[in-house]
Amino acid sequence: MSIRIPILLAAVFSMAAFTTGAIAQNVAPRMPEPASFEDADYPLSALAAHEEGRVGLDLSISPSGIISDARIATSSGSDALDRAAIRIAKGRWRFAPAQQDGRAVASNAQVEANWSLPLTPATQNYLEVPDSMGASPARPNGAYEARYSDYPPAAAAGRAQGVVGLRYQVDAAGNVTDAAIVESSGNSRFDNSALRIARNRTFAPATRNGMPVSVWQGLTVSYSILPANATNAPPPCYAAPILAHDAVLVGTTPYRVEVWFDSAKYRTRWETRPVTNWIGTWVQVSDAGEPTNVLLYTEGGWMVPSETISRRLTAARDYPSGRGGCWYYDPVSILG
Repeated sequence: MSIRIPILLAAVFSMAAFTTGAIAQNVAPRMPEPASFEDADYPLSALAAHEEGRVGLDLSISPSGIISDARIATSSGSDALDRAAIRIAKGRWRFAPAQQDGRAVASNAQVEANWSLPLTPATQNYLEVPDSMGASPARPNGAYEARYSDYPPAAAAGRAQGVVGLRYQVDAAGNVTDAAIVESSGNSRFDNSALRIARNRTFAPATRNGMPVSVWQGLTVSYSILPANATNAPPPCYAAPILAHDAVLVGTTPYRVEVWFDSAKYRTRWETRPVTNWIGTWVQVSDAGEPTNVLLYTEGGWMVPSETISRRLTAARDYPSGRGGCWYYDPVSILG
């Protein structure tokens, strides 16, 4: 499914005022094909941040109909969407140029376009937590920044991966006072690390009727080796995705350190380091290893992306065959 987003166009010409005599032939610039944004145009960073909005552009159009310059007149509220709009306008949109007395001339045009998220809310069940009785959720004080020590060294050395589902209690002061495992990763090192991460975070407290209150919330902590081809071991197979409205990714990537001595290689070792700028996805595969369902984590919760976005997220992935129905946790880079 692709979304075509309508464009509202108003031409403002960068030439002398048009005459109205019968001889003059003055024609405004126009787009032979409707201008649009496709699903594939959507920046992954904007998807992860759950950003959408209307952007206004001032366009400079050459006599050949090419957009020679594009500037933001009205921001969408998202830097990523604004940058993408300028790139798409200059790279793809074309005009039939303005005409003055039968001659193509340079002109300006003002364009407004909507970015609409190609996502729908996931219907899968989330982790069960005690009823918050209508309180607004507690909000983390900033995104969690994974540390080197968060990925258990023994697990990293063994190329182990896993996802932990837990619930935690945030008191009226925004402190975590309790945490418990709801879905184990099957690896006690990951489970214990996830509990430490949950307990070390701080929050803006939940509120009810304007007053801070204590609430329970759900969290997933995912341990992944990135990129996917950094390890030959397949990721764990889950019968169902582990979902929570709050998620933390602890990613590591192997890298080789080579020390040279007298022009000869002295030592090579493999280590891990924290990885940032990734977003979480759950991917279900067929028995042939082909993706059949994809879920994407955003600041709006877990979402089902359009087919175009799903293909984009899984295009470079190679899932094992013979494990039909498996769900894999598979983070994707949002760089670029």
